[in-house]
Amino acid sequence: MGRLILFVFFLFLCGVGVYLLGFQSNFDQTKSLGSILSDSKPKSANGSGEDEQPKVDPNVAHLEMLKKKFPEAYAIYTGEAQCIKCHGEYGQGSEVEEAPLIAGQFDWYVIDQVTQMKSGIRVNEKMMPYLEKIGDTEIAQLAEFIQAMRVK
Repeated sequence: MGRLILFVFFLFLCGVGVYLLGFQSNFDQTKSLGSILSDSKPKSANGSGEDEQPKVDPNVAHLEMLKKKFPEAYAIYTGEAQCIKCHGEYGQGSEVEEAPLIAGQFDWYVIDQVTQMKSGIRVNEKMMPYLEKIGDTEIAQLAEFIQAMRVK
């Protein structure tokens, strides 16, 4: 009985060895990892291996979500306050306009800075004509919208 167990164990080890040797024959050291992974991608229906879905810009997708979540704030950002002119569609800022990135800025900070500019404590001649058009409620809505913005 003991010899039978040893014989079965020996066959098992031989099987494992043959199985592992099969992996070694598939390994080509001249290929880079990138080419191995690209070869293993499943082919799409058209056989090209390329994704059939169009690439979606994460900035566009995020902005579309924000438009739905904050419609009033987006209307202020693009309309009355005209933030979009200098700070950009995604709040990314502009060196040409000397406008900083505002996307993701804390709402309390935006409220504080805009309130200081509006009251004259902080001087920003470019923003004054736009700030005169909005009140505290609009500033708070804008601040919440700006905090939710992201540039990827």
